[in-house]
Amino acid sequence: MSKVKINCEAEHLRYIRRLKPIGKWMVEPSRWDEVLVRELGLVSAFVFLGRVNGCMDWLSPGFTRGRWVMYELEGGGCFLAPGGAGKVRLRRHDRGFDETVELQSAGLCASMFATTELQLDAYDACMLEPRLGRQTARLTRFMRRQPEASALTRVLD
Repeated sequence: MSKVKINCEAEHLRYIRRLKPIGKWMVEPSRWDEVLVRELGLVSAFVFLGRVNGCMDWLSPGFTRGRWVMYELEGGGCFLAPGGAGKVRLRRHDRGFDETVELQSAGLCASMFATTELQLDAYDACMLEPRLGRQTARLTRFMRRQPEASALTRVLD
């Protein structure tokens, strides 16, 4: 009987899939325009920065932002995050979340909200930009591989 149990456990463990981390690197401020236009399209690129700021204000009321950093993802995609180290509290009682996450994760979350807003605006204006859909998919794939993925999923739900 115990032999069967061991075989079942071994069979189960064989199907556990480990996700390979996605690499990221910081983008020099002089290249931000180039990266944003390539990843989001010309029209969306110039609105994106303001939207990320607005989303961060909405996610964390009272957050004092300083310098922002842009990260480019391996395989395409980019996101903005507040510079520095530390944690920030993302809370919206009207939406039912209250999470404390790293600054980089908070920026990723704000960038995902901003990209979704841009997609909805483009859809309403009948000017859907396919790069925005790819950006959302890439950020989601990157988010799922983060240590704080469960907290970010609760915020994004």
